[in-house]
Amino acid sequence: MSKIAIELSKNITVFRVSGPVSFEEMVNAVKEFYPFVTRPDIIWDFSVSALAGVTADQLQGLAFIVKEFLPHGRSGKTAIVCPDDETFGQFRQYTFHAELNELPCQYRVYRTFEDSLDWLCPKD
Repeated sequence: MSKIAIELSKNITVFRVSGPVSFEEMVNAVKEFYPFVTRPDIIWDFSVSALAGVTADQLQGLAFIVKEFLPHGRSGKTAIVCPDDETFGQFRQYTFHAELNELPCQYRVYRTFEDSLDWLCPKD
């Protein structure tokens, strides 16, 4: 069982995942918290986590669920942080499905939290 902690900053909502996370746990977090996300950008941080038995079909379905529970009119960026190869690859596939399903956000997958912040908060 995983723990999903939510951290808020000025412009970013961080979903920090600890431990192996199941598809159902990710769906529950989306359903419970996405309707209330008011910041333009999101980071899903899997730095100390991995997907527990999550299939490619489930991740494809997650894009539909996210689209349903995003606040109407929300746009912005979502970064997914995955240092391990398997989780990184799975979420690269997810970003493809998110784009196909016309989610209103830009998605990128990163190896480090710092790289995701560089994309979300570029230093000019």
